[in-house]
Amino acid sequence: MLDKNEALEERHNDKKTVGTTNSFFGENVAQMYNSTSWNRYPKLFKECTDRLPKNGIIMSFGCSIGYEGFSQFLYKGAEKATVVGVDINPENIADAKALQEKYYPDIGDRILFTTSLEVAMTGRRFDLIYANSVLCRWKMTKDMENISHIYPFDEFEKMLRILAESLKVGGFLVVYNGNYRLTDTSLSKYFEPLVHVVEKHFVHQYDPQGNRVADGEKNYPAIFKKIREL
Repeated sequence: MLDKNEALEERHNDKKTVGTTNSFFGENVAQMYNSTSWNRYPKLFKECTDRLPKNGIIMSFGCSIGYEGFSQFLYKGAEKATVVGVDINPENIADAKALQEKYYPDIGDRILFTTSLEVAMTGRRFDLIYANSVLCRWKMTKDMENISHIYPFDEFEKMLRILAESLKVGGFLVVYNGNYRLTDTSLSKYFEPLVHVVEKHFVHQYDPQGNRVADGEKNYPAIFKKIREL
């Protein structure tokens, strides 16, 4: 399957990066801009999929047009995984489903795209959840010293809790390129940081009061193992 996906990657090169302003987002949703690319965080993906159990279940939260979800099948650890992509923008989900039908018809029910987080979570718990470049207000917060009026810490923590509750004990939550840090939330006692960021990131980091953290763009824990139930 790896060779097949490497070949399919070439078919995506004409649309390697996609970026659009998302008019479907309301005030209480974090990221308002869609930007994605094929296999965009390869070192991070490999680090995570190497730890998946056989037939693991992955959520791509804020999946855009599905590239992150499809890219998981490049990795040996995820060859038999099930991937659920969630994005609030129905146009993104329509595009993801069209890509699946055109390039990945053999995957069948092992990949699902939906606009509903409730649908994604019904009847399943996850071994791995990606929240990559989604729990942030980028580029709106670029170079700002305080973002509490734009994206309060409480909103970040509330969404993290929803994701954490749907994760199996022993599963992994990836919070990469977020405006805030999981280690600053009340959820930190349920997780242990596994590894540090292995890819350069760009979203500015802030403390719970919304103040910018000095050198916040440097390495910080991004992969967290759930060690007990909330």
